[in-house]
Amino acid sequence: DIDCEGFEWVTGWVLGFGRHAWILDPPDARTAMLERLRRVGTGS
Repeated sequence: DIDCEGFEWVTGWVLGFGRHAWILDPPDARTAMLERLRRVGTGS
């Protein structure tokens, strides 16, 4: 399980820009965001 603690602001920012947003660094933020999007997409 990936801990998204501390990356909440990234979630809001990326979702605000939609598919045009890319997280390049740090890798942990990118991984956490991808996991969060996966969860949102599956409703879990």
